[in-house]
Amino acid sequence: MTPGDLERIEKELDLVLPRAYREFMQSGEFGEGDEGTQDLTGVAGEVIELTKDLRTNGFYGAKWPDNYLVIGDDGAGDYYFTDIQKERPAVFFADHELTTNKDRLVISEKDQYQTFSEFWEFIQEMNEATEQSFERRKNKRWWQFWIQ
Repeated sequence: MTPGDLERIEKELDLVLPRAYREFMQSGEFGEGDEGTQDLTGVAGEVIELTKDLRTNGFYGAKWPDNYLVIGDDGAGDYYFTDIQKERPAVFFADHELTTNKDRLVISEKDQYQTFSEFWEFIQEMNEATEQSFERRKNKRWWQFWIQ
């Protein structure tokens, strides 16, 4: 992201981005274009749209706090986010299966990352594992899935 992209996020969401997020998104360590279900978005418009949507509509019946910034998703209705009020923001996972039928947002305790770099490594590993699984399965006939 460019400095202009980051300023746009701050302006449209009326917040101040944590320094760690700004630095990571401009570091060159993160890159767009990886295919896979897990996603860390580097597109300002997506960050804004996802965050606004959750602020307006909530997350499976739970209110989405204004200090939570959506930074990615898993392709299955769950979101990765950071808490902009923390000096050293971590990455958290909002899991709809934990939150459904609750009156509050429930955050997965097992899916937390202390740094944005750690989270990016996780994204790359998950997408690589998904691709390897797809490659192993794509040449099987339908009936071969029944045979162990």
